[in-house]
Order: sequence, then C-alpha cells, then structure tokens
Amino acid sequence: MLFPSLRPFYKENQVNPVLTGMILTNSLLICFYYVNLYLLIPKFYFTSLFKQYSLIIGGCLVLITLTLQVNPHFNPIPTPPFEHARLAFIGSIVIRFIMIFLFSLGMASLNRLRLTQKEKISSELALLRAQVNPHFLFNTLNSIYALSVTRNDKAPEAVSQLAAIMRYSLESAKQEIVSLHQELEHLAAYIELERMRLNEKTLVHFKVQGPTDGHQIAPMVLLPLVENCFKHGVSTREACTIDITIKIEDKQLSIQTCNRLNKLDHSGGSGLNNLTKRMEILYTGRYHLRHAETNGYFIAELNLQL
Repeated sequence: MLFPSLRPFYKENQVNPVLTGMILTNSLLICFYYVNLYLLIPKFYFTSLFKQYSLIIGGCLVLITLTLQVNPHFNPIPTPPFEHARLAFIGSIVIRFIMIFLFSLGMASLNRLRLTQKEKISSELALLRAQVNPHFLFNTLNSIYALSVTRNDKAPEAVSQLAAIMRYSLESAKQEIVSLHQELEHLAAYIELERMRLNEKTLVHFKVQGPTDGHQIAPMVLLPLVENCFKHGVSTREACTIDITIKIEDKQLSIQTCNRLNKLDHSGGSGLNNLTKRMEILYTGRYHLRHAETNGYFIAELNLQL
C-alpha cells in the first residue's frame, strides 16, 4: 500500500503510528493557529515587535517539526519508493505551517479592521448624538424664554415638559433602538412645547397614521425634521402653517414635513446634515431622504425601513 495511513487504525493491538502522527500534526497546527491568532499577533505583530514575533514564529516551526521527527513512523510517506521521504515530510510540515500562519494573520487583520470600523462608527454616532442634544436644548430653551418674557401662564408647564423631554433624550442616548411608540410620544411632546410659544399666526398640524406598537427605531432620527420646521418656518409677521405627517405601514415609516419659508431667516443649520450622516450609518440602504423648496415652501420627506 502506498500510504500506510489507509491501513486499519489498529494492527496487532497497536495504534497505527501514521494515524497518530497525522492527529499530532493537525493538533499542533490547530494549537498554533489559535495561539498565533489570539496571543502572538495582538501582543507582538500589532505592537510592531516584529523581531520578537519572527523569533517566536520560527521557534514554533522548529518545535513542531522536531516533535514530529521523534518517531520516524509518523511519516505517512514510505521510504521506498521515495528516496527523500523524511525531507518531503518536513517540507509538507513547513508548507502547512506557512499556510496556517498566513491564514491566522489574515483573520487577525480582518478582525482588527472590523473592530476599528465598528469603533469608528460608534464614535461618529456618539458625536452626532452629542450635536443633536445641544441643538434641541437650545431651541427648547428659546421657546421657554419666549413664554417667560411674555409672562405666559404656560411657562411652568413648559418647564415640566422640557424636563420630561430631556429625561427621555438622556435615556434614549444610551440605547441603539427604542420603541417607536415612545419616540412618537417624545416627538408629540416637543411639538406641543413649541406650540406654547407660537402666536395665532402659526398653525401646526401633526398627525400619525398607522399602528405604532410593535416597531422599533433609532432614537432621535425624526426630531431633526420637526426641529427644522420650527427653526426656519415660523414668522411673527406672516401667517405660517407647519404640516407634519407620519405614516406607518407594515415595516415602512414615512415622515413628511412642510413649512413656509421664512424670508427673514438666513440662518444655516446642521440638523439635516447630521440626520443624513446618522441615516447612512444606521439605515444604510434602507432609507431615502429628500427635501426641496417649492413655491415658497420647504418640503422634506424621510422614508425608512423599520
């Protein structure tokens, strides 16, 4: 028989040494793979200790090769008819070792790249959320200030609502997703808070169509569109209308906002830009955001898959 490893596992009550050699070879290479992947590469290769790393890898190769040379019967290549069976066996060990080494190095590099990208995304989201909360707080405090200046009786209620809104904002910032029902309640509270500071010249229409229970959404992704309406679509001199419509059907949510353009407002804003960046991270390929100016009105629409 050309390869003794194909013989029965036992012969004369003894384990086939070639089979033992194959098991030992594979076991040593598997151990090297995990040790290299989770210990040597992170500790030496990724810390630029290349000299020490090369010495350790070379030592592992020598150790595995010498271990498999303890018993000449471990060699699955019989000496006859092969003249250099031992050299061929050592060569096969080296080739498999190099393959395992390169594979473990590739896997470690890929895992590190994925971790780096994940950390980068988390950092970007944290930064964008940090920009959302101060922007929201600034607008809301302006609303309460307007009520206080006019000595409006609704000012205490507005402060209480602000506390509830900020509490939700802080709690939701710690979560990746929240209940859609909670998110819409938070949105409705914000709209009601804005209504308190508006005069009779501004009409606000807010409606939600479709079931809200059983769905989840990333926190604070709908608020920028609503904020944009009150920031740029309110005037103390002209009649204004703000329309906010949210529709939920199956796993699809759409929100459309429409507000009259305030000719006296020349301020810019980062709300929609931040929203676009967040959507690219959280709903890649599952959203569509568009906005345009039409006949003196600013219309924005966001469609996303829940």
